[in-house]
Amino acid sequence: MSRTEDTRRTGPTVASGVAALVCGCLCVSLTACSSGGADDDNEFNPVSASTSSPQFSAPGAELASPVPRSSSESGPLSGSQPLDVLPEEGTRMTVSEVRAASHGTFERVVIELDGEGSPGWFVTTDDAPTADGSGAPIDYDGETALVIDVRGLEMSPGGDDTPVKKIGTELIESVEAKGVFEGMQRIVVGIDEDDPDFTLNILDSPTRIVVDILKSD
Repeated sequence: MSRTEDTRRTGPTVASGVAALVCGCLCVSLTACSSGGADDDNEFNPVSASTSSPQFSAPGAELASPVPRSSSESGPLSGSQPLDVLPEEGTRMTVSEVRAASHGTFERVVIELDGEGSPGWFVTTDDAPTADGSGAPIDYDGETALVIDVRGLEMSPGGDDTPVKKIGTELIESVEAKGVFEGMQRIVVGIDEDDPDFTLNILDSPTRIVVDILKSD
């Protein structure tokens, strides 16, 4: 955010007053910047794709390019990233694997990536998802589909076949990974709920987009 400053000479008295005002503003800004706190890793704050103004508190959620963080994937992640994020400039990645599994009170979808940069994504729910480009309908099992568009991708040397693993899930009924089209890959997750609550985060070592879906029971 830029601020236009008046650089005309106004005399010692006015200049002193301006300097005092600027110093006061800087003090207020520094105080505000230092007041933030760290998230509790045990806190689970689900959001819905239909929520108009969700409050995001995960590390990096306020940035144009969210900051990855480390995790063992053993528990629910606190907060959620925005659901519409552009990839970092120069990102060249491929989706190496998609896996879904049950973790007691929630079920998790992990999209693991290889390559350079930081991916983007767009996530929403859709009762009638279609393939990007052709517009052909995509079949899924369940009440609605969670559609995850991963951005910043290139074609995999091995082709469009992305390994998908689904183990012991109840809420997640199906997982379908489509091919890469114009730098994006669409992943459709069939959910046995009309309006699922979920969080989305990005983890590192390796880079993973992680979606945790909260069980309602």
